[in-house]
Amino acid sequence: MTRATTLTAPRPIAGFDRAGRQWTVDSHAPGLVPLPELTGRLLADAATLARYGRDTGNIVTAQPSAVLVPGSVEDVQAMVRYCHQMDIAVTARGEAHSTNGQSLVAGGLVIDMTALTEVHQITTGWVEADAGASWRSVAYLAAQRGRRAEALPGYLRLTLGGTLSVGGFGAGFRSGGLVDQVLAVEVVTGTGERLWCSATLRPDLFDAVLGGLGQCGIITKVRLRLLPAPERARSYLLHYVEPGPALNAMRTLIERDEVDGVFAVVVPPAPASPPLYQVRVQVFHDGIAPEREHTLRGLPDGVTDPREVDETYLDHISEFDTLIDDFRERGWDDRIKPRHDVLLPDETVREHVGAVVPALTREEWGPQGFVVLMPYLARSFGCPRLRVPADTELVWLFDLLTVAPAQAGRGFTERMLARNRRLWEHARALGGVRYPLGTTEFGQQEWREHYGVSWLDVLTAKKRYDPEGILGTGVGIFGQQHP
Repeated sequence: MTRATTLTAPRPIAGFDRAGRQWTVDSHAPGLVPLPELTGRLLADAATLARYGRDTGNIVTAQPSAVLVPGSVEDVQAMVRYCHQMDIAVTARGEAHSTNGQSLVAGGLVIDMTALTEVHQITTGWVEADAGASWRSVAYLAAQRGRRAEALPGYLRLTLGGTLSVGGFGAGFRSGGLVDQVLAVEVVTGTGERLWCSATLRPDLFDAVLGGLGQCGIITKVRLRLLPAPERARSYLLHYVEPGPALNAMRTLIERDEVDGVFAVVVPPAPASPPLYQVRVQVFHDGIAPEREHTLRGLPDGVTDPREVDETYLDHISEFDTLIDDFRERGWDDRIKPRHDVLLPDETVREHVGAVVPALTREEWGPQGFVVLMPYLARSFGCPRLRVPADTELVWLFDLLTVAPAQAGRGFTERMLARNRRLWEHARALGGVRYPLGTTEFGQQEWREHYGVSWLDVLTAKKRYDPEGILGTGVGIFGQQHP
C-alpha cells in the first residue's frame, strides 16, 4: 500500500501539520502527524478543491482543504479517525444534489463516496451495496434477478448514501421515505468506529443516520428490502388546470389502494395557458394490466383525455433520468437552482399550492423549472430524523425547483432566497415541515423547532457518535460553518 498523493504534486501528502493547521508534503515538519496508510488518493490541488467547493444549487460555496477519493471503506474509517484526532471537519459527498451547502465543508475534508460503488449481494429479500452505488445500478441489477426496491427516487443517478442521509422520496405512496425501506446500514461514526446498525442492533445509531443529515456517521454500506419486480408498468397521465381536482384525483386513487404510485408534476405556464397539473398514475403488471376504465373510474375530468403509456419496468423507472440528463447536456449543472421543499399535511396542502403556484413568475420558473407534488400515507413513515407533519392521514411533498437561465439577472439569487424564506414561513403557518434538501437557511433555534420533542435524542446521539462535532458541519444544525 502507498501513501495518498495529490493530483499534481510530485511528492505525497505526508500528513497534517498540527502546528500550522494545514496539510503538508514536508515529512520533517515539526508538527507533522503522518497520514494513515491508504489505498485511495488524498487530493489537495486547486482545481479539485474548487470543484468540491460547490453543490447542485450553485448558491453556497465552501472550499475544503483536501478531498479523499477512497479505495475502500477502510480508507474512510482511517481518515475519519485521523480527522477526529486532528479536529478536522469532515463531510461525505455523493452527487452533492442538495442546494444549500449541506454537503460542503469549509477548510475540512470531503470524502467522495462515489468512489465506492460495489453491489455486494442480491437475495430475494434484500440487496447490499456500497453507499456510493447509484440507485440506477442497484435497480438494474435487482431487476435482472426479478426484484425491485419498494420505491425509487425520480432521478436514479443519485447515490444510496446521499439520498438516505437526507431521507429520500419516491412515487410509492405506501412506502414512506426511502429511508423506511432500509433494513440495515454500515456506518463510520465521527470517532472512526465502523459499525453495522438496524432497528434491533444499535437502534439509536440507526435512527440517527437515516435522514440524519450526516451528523452522527457516514453511511458506507446499505441493505435495502426488495420485492418482486414486475415486467411492465402502465402510466396514465391526467391533466388539470386547477390544483383541487388534481389533489382529489390522487386522494381517490390512494383511498382505493389499487395502483402502485401516484404523483403530480406541475408544468410551467405557456403564453396562452396557466400551469398544468399532470397527475401521473402508475400500475405495475406482468402482461395484463387492469382496464383503464376501472383504474380511472370516478376521477375528476381533466382538460384532455387521459394519456396512456405502457412500457417495460426498467424504461419506466428511467424516465426522469432521460429528462435530467437532457437538462445536464444543456447546462443544468452550472445553473443556480434555489429549491423550496416542504412536507405539508393533507388539510392545508391545497392552500399552499393554491397560493404558491399561480403567483410564480417567469423568472421563478426559469427555463427548466417545475413543481412536484407527492402524497404519502402518514402511517408509512417510521424514521424519526425524517420529520413529517403530525395529525394528518396524508403527507404531501411540495418541491419547487427553480432553475435560473444561463445568465441570471442581477440580484437573482437574493430574490430567490427571499422568496424561499417567504414560502417557508407560509408553509410553516400551515403545519408544514421543512424537507432539508432545499435552499432555505435555518438558524440553530429553527433546527431545535424542526426536531421538536426529539431534539434531546439528536443531541444525545451527536454527543455519543461524534463528540468532537466534526461531521456534517455544512448543514448548520450546531452552528453555521460556511463563511
